[in-house]
Amino acid sequence: MPQLSPRRTRLLALGPLADAVLGTLLLLAAGGAVGLALGTRLWPAEGADFLLRNRAPDAVRDRILLTALAAALALAAAPVGGWLAGRSSGTRLREIAARLSPLLPLGLAGLMFDEYRWSEARLVHLVLCALVAWLSQLCLRASLLAAPLDLERRLRERALGSAIARILRATANRPALPAALVIAAAAAYAAWFAHITLEAHWNGYTRSYDLAIFDNLFWNAAHGGDFLRSTPAGGGETSHFGRHATLLVHLLVPIYALHESAATLLVLQSLLIGFAAVPLFLFARRHLEPWLACGIALAYLLYAPLHGSNLYDFHFLSLSPFFVFCLAHALETRSRAWLALAVTLTLLCREDVALAVAVLGAYHVLAGRRARVGALLVIVGGAWFAAMKFVLMPLAAAGASYAEIYQGLLPEGETGFAGVLRTLLSNPAFVLSTLLQEEKLEYALLVLAPLAFVPLRRPLGALFLAPGVLFTLLSTEYPLALSIGFQYTAFWSPYVFVAATLLLRSDSFEPRGAPAAGAARAGWLFAFGLSTLLCSYQYGAVFQQSTAAGGFQQPFPFQTGALDLARRRLRDEVLASLPPAATVAASEGVAPHVSNRATAYTLREGVRDAEYVLFGLPPEAQGEHAFVRPLLVSGRFGVVAMNSSYALIQRGAPTRLNARLVPRLRLPAPAAAAP
Repeated sequence: MPQLSPRRTRLLALGPLADAVLGTLLLLAAGGAVGLALGTRLWPAEGADFLLRNRAPDAVRDRILLTALAAALALAAAPVGGWLAGRSSGTRLREIAARLSPLLPLGLAGLMFDEYRWSEARLVHLVLCALVAWLSQLCLRASLLAAPLDLERRLRERALGSAIARILRATANRPALPAALVIAAAAAYAAWFAHITLEAHWNGYTRSYDLAIFDNLFWNAAHGGDFLRSTPAGGGETSHFGRHATLLVHLLVPIYALHESAATLLVLQSLLIGFAAVPLFLFARRHLEPWLACGIALAYLLYAPLHGSNLYDFHFLSLSPFFVFCLAHALETRSRAWLALAVTLTLLCREDVALAVAVLGAYHVLAGRRARVGALLVIVGGAWFAAMKFVLMPLAAAGASYAEIYQGLLPEGETGFAGVLRTLLSNPAFVLSTLLQEEKLEYALLVLAPLAFVPLRRPLGALFLAPGVLFTLLSTEYPLALSIGFQYTAFWSPYVFVAATLLLRSDSFEPRGAPAAGAARAGWLFAFGLSTLLCSYQYGAVFQQSTAAGGFQQPFPFQTGALDLARRRLRDEVLASLPPAATVAASEGVAPHVSNRATAYTLREGVRDAEYVLFGLPPEAQGEHAFVRPLLVSGRFGVVAMNSSYALIQRGAPTRLNARLVPRLRLPAPAAAAP
């Protein structure tokens, strides 16, 4: 058995009887957890009700408990029997229990693969994920520090053990294999998410906010429009630069020009999000063994919060992991050109992504690695963010700082980020009260539980949580920032995987090179892998497609049915009457299909000077039909095309069909009169 530190040796020297009692309890717990998982699988519906609601017929309850008891006794019988018969010591009994202890978190994990039932108790599931993560790293570490079982020794002596060892040695000597696996997995991810997001788009589930906004932004950039002009939001009266500094659009326009459509953006987004695994792998390979680096990249592709941001329309923020990982890798090389390019792309992605430059620079300063370069990046990233957010963007549009999402942190009478900062510094107790809320706890668990909380292993890991805390957890009036179905998870996803990579290095475990450090590292890696599978299965879009969230669709609609195909046909039928270059105001679900033109308004914000109005029946956003009805009643617009689901009207067109359409318009219900 490996030598332990004196402190750990004293803690474990409990005496023969205490060792035996502790070992027996641990064996019973591990066996009981496995039996409980088995019992609930043998009677799945009743078992799930038993676990979540304590509902089960007495016979079913007895079967589950008897299965758990039988498994507990079966696992403990031989080791405890040997100790009672005097064939082994209490210390050996405890070592056997420690060796088998990973069965405890595995048994608990077996209870948690039920996407339908656990969707009704998400917080409970996440707390159990945290418990499993903690037990996993603890139990595997104890298992590796205990002497091996006799059965293990016999297996090692047989040909099977030798064959497995030969396979592991052969793969270890082929470093190209993990790289090839990452590339293949990235391609599979991109293909799958491109397919499902395109299907959702054609089925009418994408929205003016935000896919039409960015489609129109790209179209105008490709055709020489005004600086960052996008007409769906705000009617094109102000530049989109007043909302976000998405200067990267000009570098991506050549790709968009190949097929000027919102569909191109969905494919591009899936490609960049998926293939971000490649620079992550290259970065991780400089800190970890090749197969562990591969595991980090695969865990990224299985990360449920990443899936949510990919499923919701298109956003530059969702693309940011690719550029952040490129920057992290560039900092590990000595190539100034690669570093300059990575920094530039990250800054151009979006104004708040510039904080990635500052965060990665700050890490290198605090870790004493490339301190001078790191300090320069802190200055560059911070200055770019401040200049864009507080100087240039407000010049394009008032309110560009988005301080309203922190409304609860603003002192009375103040409106800007300066007021938020004053509250953070002067009233930390109040700030803490805004953080200690159930929805924020659940969101934090959704983000960190898949990584087994590895970024929290060391204080330096908290640095990488700063963007997520600032832009999501501190928000008080913006519930979308606390959902993994929106793009705001990109304030977490690249940072936590960089932090996890750095904190799983062999030299981040003490004492370096000692068996205890190696066992601790293996425990954290085991917890990381198990947590990734648990959370990705329950909340992601790869292993099952029943519970994943994507934007306002929760759960996201993965399937295309007969009604979807009919909706496509009816929409295309009406779209055929809309001229390609006409100015149009379109309803929420139709806008992304007509936004590839100079001017396309969002109908729920008004018709403005649109020549055509294209909308859904029934309305796709509140108040849309209230804008349309006066146009038809007054005769200013006439019906051009109409079917059971959509209608197209034109300014100055004949009005003979207006009387047929007006009764089908749905107006908002009048407000209740005051008593």
